Amino acid sequence: MRTSVLILAIVLSLPALAARKPKAPDQDDIAHGCISVTDIHRNTFNLAIGPNLNGTVRNGCREAVMVDVTAGFFEKDGSQVESRSAFETVAAGASWKFWITPSNKMIVPVGRARIIQLTP
Repeated sequence: MRTSVLILAIVLSLPALAARKPKAPDQDDIAHGCISVTDIHRNTFNLAIGPNLNGTVRNGCREAVMVDVTAGFFEKDGSQVESRSAFETVAAGASWKFWITPSNKMIVPVGRARIIQLTP
């Protein structure tokens, strides 16, 4: 009987879980000419890849572009402790989902991360 009640409760809660709004980005979008970075999120805990900064690069240019995204990782006092980059050639009209992780996995949970440079 308890198993049936638990299953019923889970099934009834599924529409509410599906209707949740996505998390707001942690940083405003960045644009550089026809290249933009959107949906920038800082994750302090991720079982698959550890703490990270991620977002989506969109190429609105007429040709493929090599894009370099540099993230800075900061302590609570605002001092930058590390910067890391991710780069990819993004085809015209395409997008690229990136993840940047610090070398020291303890940096992000005690501080913050943000994109400090976009180089198309």
